[in-house]
Amino acid sequence: MLPEEIQKLQNLREQGALSDEEFEEAKGRLMANDRMGKSDSLMGLDLNNYRALMHASQYAGFIVPFAGLVAPIVLWAMAKDDYPEVDTEGKYILNWMISALIYSVVSGILCLFLIGIPMLIAVIFMGLIFPLLGTLKATKGESYEYPLTIKFLS
Repeated sequence: MLPEEIQKLQNLREQGALSDEEFEEAKGRLMANDRMGKSDSLMGLDLNNYRALMHASQYAGFIVPFAGLVAPIVLWAMAKDDYPEVDTEGKYILNWMISALIYSVVSGILCLFLIGIPMLIAVIFMGLIFPLLGTLKATKGESYEYPLTIKFLS
């Protein structure tokens, strides 16, 4: 929609209805409004804090069952089309959540043979530490790809 609006302004300028100054002012307002519209998809947060929230939202499952699975996906879906960084980070998080689920199921099955107990403890530990590391990295503007993650989405 923005390119169409700028084209309309360009046409008005070419017809003499707008001066160069008026054109630049109107174009600046359109660009500012477009940026403001995008920030709405980040719930008023800057990009780094939004990405950090995506990582930290995995802890919501400790308060509300399954919220730790749903919240990061919802946050990712809300802004992935407008922000490539959010899309990338969301894929990293989703890949980790799927991988952790697989590791948990396999560890749970192997608990029958006792070998799964330390594996399950390790998966739980990683599930607590990795989102924290992702949150800290995101606040610094760095991307964090979870270790030991199977890449389902790229």
